[in-house]
Amino acid sequence: MHFPAASPRREIFLVLLLMLFARELLAGDLVPVRFASVTNITSTPPIHGLSYAADLTGDGLPDIIGKGGQLIVYRQMSNLVFDAWSTNNIPQLLSTPREGLLMDANRDGWLDYLTIDYANNAFKCYTNRAGSFTLSQHLNTGSGPHHLALLDVTEDGISDLVLPIFNGRRINVYWGTGFGSFQPYNEYDVGNKPYSVATGDIDIDGNVDIIVVNSETNGSITILYGTAVHGFSAPITRPVPRYANSLAISDFDSNGFPDVAIAVQEPTGIVVLLTGHGRTIIQSNFFPVPLHPSNMLAADLNNDGALDLMPQPLSRAGAVVLLSHGDGTFTDPIALAHPSEFTLCAVEDLDLDGRIDLIGADSNTGVGAILRNTTMPKLAAVRTDSTLNLSWSASLGTHFKLEGSAGGFNSNEWNQVEAAISLNSNIFSIGLPITGSHRFFQLSERLSR
Repeated sequence: MHFPAASPRREIFLVLLLMLFARELLAGDLVPVRFASVTNITSTPPIHGLSYAADLTGDGLPDIIGKGGQLIVYRQMSNLVFDAWSTNNIPQLLSTPREGLLMDANRDGWLDYLTIDYANNAFKCYTNRAGSFTLSQHLNTGSGPHHLALLDVTEDGISDLVLPIFNGRRINVYWGTGFGSFQPYNEYDVGNKPYSVATGDIDIDGNVDIIVVNSETNGSITILYGTAVHGFSAPITRPVPRYANSLAISDFDSNGFPDVAIAVQEPTGIVVLLTGHGRTIIQSNFFPVPLHPSNMLAADLNNDGALDLMPQPLSRAGAVVLLSHGDGTFTDPIALAHPSEFTLCAVEDLDLDGRIDLIGADSNTGVGAILRNTTMPKLAAVRTDSTLNLSWSASLGTHFKLEGSAGGFNSNEWNQVEAAISLNSNIFSIGLPITGSHRFFQLSERLSR
């Protein structure tokens, strides 16, 4: 970034240049997303998916769980460098990325692994100690358990569990004991072939609600509104397009009420139900996507405060994203550059730079891959007599170094400009002193651990 020395003519030119610069930076509604493929993870036996990411070994760095015939924890040794840390004999699991979850089931400070044993119609809890997992519970569920979601239905501060039973037209709710196990709490009728489930306070009454996607031929969702007596209202079923299979909950239109996004296969796309006062659905929007989505992940990929959607094609290969406008609408699907046969499995800020990275695997070869988020934030520029102020959203875990020089970008004489940098309310600001001694600036990034 180069600024000319002060003179009346150059000052006028600089102001015009900055006006054009600011207009270009602020143009458009969305920040484009960019990813770089940086890491391959190999395993024997081949993994079916790198499905979950969190700090499992207690060193402050997010690790990855890989699934196959065994459960393998890949410990992050340094910046996006992983090593197989522990191998746990866990029966063959489904390859879908949402059949399990991580939580501290026994309140010992370590994240434990909850998962479905589909072949044996069971739910299992594996407690974690420094990256090694031990089976703490095997619980029979009924025919066809699918997917998991957490809630606190008993309001005791301990997470409970809700589980759709695909062949039973019901969901099972289990209350957490806080000691690495769950006990049956209640069963609730829903639609035919319940497949996926999510929880949230849809009607903003302070009680957690349950939303179930029923993957029957004539698609539907079932909503059970939470009550103040640790229960749920009678189920309300609403039609959606055919072969619905997964969902995400967020306030997509920024009206203060959580909305529901549902992946469907006929027609192929995502249905977004926008909610409002009185448990009403005020609008239903449809966004087509390529191929048939079989699962869907959601995360804010460009740090604009809106949740973006990533449907996973039924063919398992490919990765696309629909960026949210924040008003209930989304962009057309954007294909992400990725390795061949890449299957998107999970999202997490693996390198702690404040940007959500993508985690996937090649189900044919068993090689895992990480797509590092390299999206640059949208900037705002303000010019004063002697300073150019730049600001953008930033993560508290990211540190920058600003250096100034008078000799050009090829100069060997750079002086650090510390006082010009500030971070307030997660907004990163730089004041560039436009002087004769500092006419060139460079910004480098260093990660804090």
